[in-house]
Amino acid sequence: MKKVSFLFSSILILIGFSNALLGNPVKYSASGKDKKGNVYFANNNGLLQFDGLFWRLYSINNSINVRSVKVDNVSGRIYVGGYNEFGYFKSDASGELIYTSLNGLIKNSKNSLPDYIWKIHII
Repeated sequence: MKKVSFLFSSILILIGFSNALLGNPVKYSASGKDKKGNVYFANNNGLLQFDGLFWRLYSINNSINVRSVKVDNVSGRIYVGGYNEFGYFKSDASGELIYTSLNGLIKNSKNSLPDYIWKIHII
């Protein structure tokens, strides 16, 4: 008789969170995950970060609505798009996310921002 053993490298655990805990979000538009395991969600209240224990909410310059998120694990940037706003978050020395707007690069060109940025691609 052969002995068969299985090694599971990860276990999926589903946990529900109430709207009161998450600031009563109305809509989630996008999500992403970085190489440290943080998960990011674009929603009506901003960029929501979950590190496995704690939730943090970050806002962008002129809008609370974040519609898109794309994590670039090479640069460590978390790109976000919202209403007439596009930029990225990056961790400072303490791990806090700091927002940098890229609107100036777009507004100074022949192109203009659409109302909402719904999708971000890293090329």
